[in-house]
Amino acid sequence: MKEKLTFLYSGVGGIGSSLGSFFSVACPACVPAVGALFSAIGLGFLVNFTLLKWLTLLLLGIGIAGLYVNARKHGKKRYLFVGLLASFSVFSARYIGEYSPMLYGGAGVLLINAVMDYKMTKKSSCYTRS
Repeated sequence: MKEKLTFLYSGVGGIGSSLGSFFSVACPACVPAVGALFSAIGLGFLVNFTLLKWLTLLLLGIGIAGLYVNARKHGKKRYLFVGLLASFSVFSARYIGEYSPMLYGGAGVLLINAVMDYKMTKKSSCYTRS
């Protein structure tokens, strides 16, 4: 049962956080959506550029943690390294230099990488189904 929960956490965590980071930084319409979400739950005063920067870092960190768990599970570290590079490109393109092609490219690579890592973990022989 514990193996099943770890597998579910690592796969869903990797894909979920990649989707979250993709939508929080790549979509220009998502900044108002995040503001509306926080306002709906009573936290509208927290929406500013600094908060979105830390939220992006948190989501990217969760995605990298999921990739790390999966890399230890199936032994293929390339997905972790690609995820690190894509996360760096997303964050730097959004908050260091406003360069849209690098932002969208990094977000797309991060999303594709998470899906491929999930499939590799699912195919991995070290996961036993009960």
